[in-house]
Amino acid sequence: MKKLVLIFLFISPTAFAQQQRSAHWYFGFRCGLDFTSGTAVVDTTGMLESIEGSASISDLAGNLLFYSSGEKVWDKNHVLMPNGNGMLGNQSSVQSSLIIPEPGSSSRFYIFTTCPVNHFRYSIVDMTLNGGNGDVTATKNMLLNTNATEMMAATYQCNAQDHWIMTTRHSGGSIDFLAYPLTGAGVGSPVISTYTWTGAWPAQVGSLTFSQKGDKLCFNDSHANTILFDFDNEAGTLTPTDTIFALTNELVYANAFSGKATKLYLSRWTTGSAGHCYISQYDLTAPDINTSRVDLDSVYFALGSPNGYGFIGELRLGPDQKIYVSRWNQDYPYVVNPLTYYSLDSIDVINDPDSVGFACNFQRNALYLDHRPTMLGLPGFHNTFTSPVVPVANCKQPDAIAENIKENQVHIYPNPFTQQTTLQLNVPLQNATITIQNQFGQMVNALKNQQGSAILIERNHLPAGIYTVIISENNHVGYAIQKLVIVD
Repeated sequence: MKKLVLIFLFISPTAFAQQQRSAHWYFGFRCGLDFTSGTAVVDTTGMLESIEGSASISDLAGNLLFYSSGEKVWDKNHVLMPNGNGMLGNQSSVQSSLIIPEPGSSSRFYIFTTCPVNHFRYSIVDMTLNGGNGDVTATKNMLLNTNATEMMAATYQCNAQDHWIMTTRHSGGSIDFLAYPLTGAGVGSPVISTYTWTGAWPAQVGSLTFSQKGDKLCFNDSHANTILFDFDNEAGTLTPTDTIFALTNELVYANAFSGKATKLYLSRWTTGSAGHCYISQYDLTAPDINTSRVDLDSVYFALGSPNGYGFIGELRLGPDQKIYVSRWNQDYPYVVNPLTYYSLDSIDVINDPDSVGFACNFQRNALYLDHRPTMLGLPGFHNTFTSPVVPVANCKQPDAIAENIKENQVHIYPNPFTQQTTLQLNVPLQNATITIQNQFGQMVNALKNQQGSAILIERNHLPAGIYTVIISENNHVGYAIQKLVIVD
């Protein structure tokens, strides 16, 4: 297999806007937040109604594209897409839906869905349909796994272009973590990491969260301990590093890393008639993570669901690097929204999540949502879509580098060039994908199904800048570095 990465040198960079993907949030009963100004502003224009999970996606300029509860899909005008009904996710899944751009495309997006009956599926939205407002294509409710849970998360592969979609399943006395590769060719077979389980058998309700860097994964289950893993974004494999032990009669609902992944936050409930909800911080730099626990808030919820008060639900890191916390109304006597069975709501905010203990500046009721209940959920995102740090290729194959250079020397002519050049290879490519990224790791072009020994590279619309060209076959990527200069 021939795998090569070529560095193309131009003159100046192109702006990076990956963070704008998470500019619009829709969740709960027609709740929303708008981050386009850089500060969270309440948005009640959305039509989404979801007890728990949801997902939304914006373009690289921060313009809303569409959003989903896992059961329905609405376009940017808050209108149900023509084929946007009948999705087989479930709004009562903790992480019901996740929207990921198709690598190499600016118009196609995957919606991954989970549901309590353990089906893990995907559908594709094409934004060129429905007059440019998008629609779900005939590739809808494609089944990936019948023994899945309500958990999923996504991060980049080591080439900073393709993705890993992570979910879990129970298998005998163990838990399988399934990392599905998503490339321009579609969803591949999962890489499976198996974790042997001891103690109480977990439920299938919980959360998966990648750190913004993508090198750590947190798994929490409502009836089990919380596990931290190191993640290899080249191999797709997990290595357990730490366990946060659940206390007696304590359930963990959701988790969130701080922006720099120095702290972990959990929302947890205690069982019984005198139950409480907690927001807890753990210091991941402490010698003993378990003893670093600080409970930032404790709320009594004995009146129970659905009209209880004080339920603390999802935790989500925002593009402003604050953590947002969904909360049902905690003030008794509560008021019920006449359009739902649920009490009125607000959002809590952790303003400085990387600070230790109460210095993290937790703020209850930071935003009121105009009589709209969040219920338990907040939208899920690809881990980098909230990050100010640009993802860059970091594949590590030093042995393959030398072998690839020896096996398949690349000659480039003309060099320098103005409009086009040719990559001449000693060994022909077979159905290769050639991806061009700018120096910030943002894909700007992709050539699929390339074959032969001479590959023409057109400058096209590319401005002056520094670019990386990645040549991959069968999803395997290695490195051979060349210097290429474009001149006007």
